[in-house]
Amino acid sequence: MSDTFNISPYQIWLSLVVVAAISYFSYLLQKFVFKKSGLIISGMLGGLYSSTATTIILSKKSKETNTPNRSFSASILIASSMMYLRVFFLMLIFNFNLAVYVFPYLTILFVILFSLGLIIFLTRPEEQKEIQVATSEKNPLELKLAAIFSSLFLLFSFLTNYTLKTYGEPGLNVLSYIVGLIDIDPFLLNLFQGKYAIGFNLIAKLAFQAIVANNIVKIAAALILADVLTKKIVFAGLGIVTVINIIIIFLL
Repeated sequence: MSDTFNISPYQIWLSLVVVAAISYFSYLLQKFVFKKSGLIISGMLGGLYSSTATTIILSKKSKETNTPNRSFSASILIASSMMYLRVFFLMLIFNFNLAVYVFPYLTILFVILFSLGLIIFLTRPEEQKEIQVATSEKNPLELKLAAIFSSLFLLFSFLTNYTLKTYGEPGLNVLSYIVGLIDIDPFLLNLFQGKYAIGFNLIAKLAFQAIVANNIVKIAAALILADVLTKKIVFAGLGIVTVINIIIIFLL
């Protein structure tokens, strides 16, 4: 199995436990502690669970609201900023040296995106009252979700190993953008734990490329599902951070 997947059953189990623990912690806080929380808290907790799912939910809710409200776009940006925090936590647990290497870059992206969301929220007109929205209805410990994660983990392990052996670094670059359109966690955890013959700088580059693709998915979701005001702000905010993310890729 190791020759094909370059990953062990223990690593699959450990990855599932860690990701589920982070997601379940966010889920419990939102469901029981901050049950009646406003959009900002919902965005933060939802972002730790899944920034993509949170973006989709908040985009839909923004369109259902009769009047434009900047709270939705602010929460989406903050949810997306939590993705950088989540990725850093995963690096810290599974590849400490890599976490140290990319810490300055992840910090810059997190601070910029979180600050943008917070500024938009704090400067919103008084008439735009806070709205309560639940951003996560599914229990992350459900067997169905665990099975999906495990399947994706194995699939991306095989694809990463095969692509590296067959197409080398150029193939991995293409693969990182493709998986970023689907789910970045299984792919990133493979990179962080797998014994691939590649350096820290390439692993970091692949991680940031997957994040760029994931940001593009969230921008597209907002453009398709959100109201006009939310579309404009999310496109501008996530667009700016994505451009900075791309610049960082060239610096790695």
